[in-house]
Amino acid sequence: QAEPPPVAAAAQDGAERKRPLWLLVGGIAAALIILCLIGWAALNLIGGGDDSGAVSSSASGSSSLSAAAGIVVESPEAVTETAAAPLPTAMATGTAEPQPTSGPEPTAEQPAATEEVVDMPVVEELFFDDFNSKSSAASWDLWQNEAAEFSIADGRLTAIGRDQETLNWTRQLDHYSDFEVRATSYILEGGRTAFFGIVFAGEGEEYIGCFVQGDNSAYCGESRPDAEEALFTDWAVVDLSRLRGDEILFVVSEGQWAMLLNDKCVGSGVNDFLPSGQLGLVVSTGDSEVPARVAYDDFLVQTPSAEGLEILGCVPEYYE
Repeated sequence: QAEPPPVAAAAQDGAERKRPLWLLVGGIAAALIILCLIGWAALNLIGGGDDSGAVSSSASGSSSLSAAAGIVVESPEAVTETAAAPLPTAMATGTAEPQPTSGPEPTAEQPAATEEVVDMPVVEELFFDDFNSKSSAASWDLWQNEAAEFSIADGRLTAIGRDQETLNWTRQLDHYSDFEVRATSYILEGGRTAFFGIVFAGEGEEYIGCFVQGDNSAYCGESRPDAEEALFTDWAVVDLSRLRGDEILFVVSEGQWAMLLNDKCVGSGVNDFLPSGQLGLVVSTGDSEVPARVAYDDFLVQTPSAEGLEILGCVPEYYE
């Protein structure tokens, strides 16, 4: 039997010494993959890393994705931008919208609200008498005759009227020009026919006054010596409702005068002829034969208050 040719044996020996080409190509590819993985891990460590293993792309979209190997290969431009970027923010970590910051948002400075300043009158007490002092009698022109009588006793000034159809008053001795008066009055006898009130009188027969009758009516006006007749308003409706007395507020100021009784307007008018005068407290029986007895208490004269100035020009409610 013949032996195989030596060429065939030589060819078999060469095959054992040489490696196939695909093994070489595969080794190179594996080495590249390992190098890429090492480079990717190094970049992750330098850039701070990401626990999720995801890598965000730059704002310009310069990163490219290798579908075959699942590797992100950054372009030189992207690496440069990342190095120059500031510290990571909510946007850099992949959040779609910025997170709200703590604290109130700045607002435009609003001008401070201004309040209208109203000058309130400074009220000064000019005279006060509660008729409890022995010196009270020295402050009044007290008198008596067949028509009327005025006296101070038991903490009150008492006025008695006996003459029909006359008005009588006692004057407080001081003179005033711009003022308000507050006092409390009581009808003690005479009932519906008795009169009480207050006047602002000059040295002659001129005066301004309001006179209230016990039947819940009143009239106010002025008397001038040079006038043909006294000028008085129609009869007004008044309010005699206080259980312990009726509160008088009489004001003369700024060329006007007005009176309230228990906070109800009794009358008002213009004072254009009596620059100064004395104050008087009134008593009258009207047209009745029944005597009238009226008491007054807490007589206060002061400079006009805001309330006093406000009633100037008030309109009374008149009987129809």
